[in-house]
Amino acid sequence: MDLIEDGCSLLDVGCGTGNLLFKAKGKIRFGLGVDLDPKMINFANEKNKSTNPKNLEFVREDINSYKNLTNYEIDFATSTLCLHEMKEIDAIKTLKSLSKVSSNVLIADYSKPKSFWAKVSIELDEMISGHYGRFKEYRNNGYLPYLASKAGLVVREIKETPIDGILIWELKREIHV
Repeated sequence: MDLIEDGCSLLDVGCGTGNLLFKAKGKIRFGLGVDLDPKMINFANEKNKSTNPKNLEFVREDINSYKNLTNYEIDFATSTLCLHEMKEIDAIKTLKSLSKVSSNVLIADYSKPKSFWAKVSIELDEMISGHYGRFKEYRNNGYLPYLASKAGLVVREIKETPIDGILIWELKREIHV
């Protein structure tokens, strides 16, 4: 939450149950959660009704074809543990979409773990979750920095998280001179 400014608007792509937005609701002006999974969006919308924050909205959409996104002014665009699950072409499109709607792009995803046990737990988690093939491609290509470069973005800053093997990358558009 330290990377997100008070009073900002926040887009969370691959929001799942809306956890990040619910944690940020007291800090942000507005939050938009986007996910493809109808069960996740339904859960987030039900929780949103019960907690009644007027500043959150959740929609089932593909961010790369979401026409209404231009209706929002987005200060920060985020995605957490989502890009490694996508086909490379879709992850690159998603990064490009995020950078079009906001100049502040924050991505939390897998990185090279420091410990053997973190490596094993990430590998097992990805095997169990059913997208190990995509994760292997993501890992073998160089994690998020590779996808960012393919999307025309550069890493501005890298933040450690308390979890070995997960980093937060702050991205910006490449400047061509």
